[in-house]
Amino acid sequence: MEIPVHWHELKSNPKLEKCEVFINNQGSLFKLTEEEYDIISDVIDNKNIIEQKKIDVKDYKFNEDPEKPFLSESKFEDIINLLKRKKNIILQGAPGVGKDFSQKKIAYQFMGKEDDSQIQLVQFHQSYSYEDFIQGIRPNENGSYSIKNGIFFSFCRRAENHPEKEFFFIIDEINRGNLSKIFGEMMMLLEPDKRNDKYAVRLTYSDDGEKFHIPDNVYLIGTMNTADRSLAMVDYALRRRFAFVNIEPEFGDQFAKYLSDSKVDNILLIKFLILWKRQIQRSKRYQS
Repeated sequence: MEIPVHWHELKSNPKLEKCEVFINNQGSLFKLTEEEYDIISDVIDNKNIIEQKKIDVKDYKFNEDPEKPFLSESKFEDIINLLKRKKNIILQGAPGVGKDFSQKKIAYQFMGKEDDSQIQLVQFHQSYSYEDFIQGIRPNENGSYSIKNGIFFSFCRRAENHPEKEFFFIIDEINRGNLSKIFGEMMMLLEPDKRNDKYAVRLTYSDDGEKFHIPDNVYLIGTMNTADRSLAMVDYALRRRFAFVNIEPEFGDQFAKYLSDSKVDNILLIKFLILWKRQIQRSKRYQS
């Protein structure tokens, strides 16, 4: 492990007070319930990034990436600087302009390396809930219920234990979820000036007075399809806390080079552009 977890830290956890190994540690084999295993795993994971093999982590520079998005270098750097300042951005645009493709590239450029261990990706949908995202009560193997930490809670705890590294939480289709219900009391903590324990809040399901805050080294990147009618569901509270970046089709030198390298036939390209124009016209009629 990158950061060992001390025996006493586990033993002092009130959720493990009935764990067999802590009641009587005489012996070599001990039984763990599924709930106890999950608690211990969470403690370990929150202190340690699950590292990739170092050989897989490569340096990254946008201008040297042969598969970079069709964005100008100045536009890409503007996005990086906006993320540094605002900490939360949403890439919005029509389908197929490269929003999803750009997400990880933004994180890579920010870090200067292709390290997926500091990136987490989720996709929102109508059934996604606060319990999935932050914390909730879930059934366990004993037929009773216990508190389980959500994906964003665990991600933030891991980031808190590694303040020297940047962490990127990517939310695909962010406008498809019920945002107020998913974020809950976290909505206020998204603001850049509230990223410290001074603004920590007690969570809805917390039963031991535990407080939570979003660390300063956590950055959120969302994507939004502007052709999606659920766009209207994005409330003002979220709009105020995220910077919105318009991603538009790019037909500059980089796109031209890609077509040339791919040996795309000119006639085929013209047919494609005509078809695309018709699709845009149909989309406009649908939206009106």
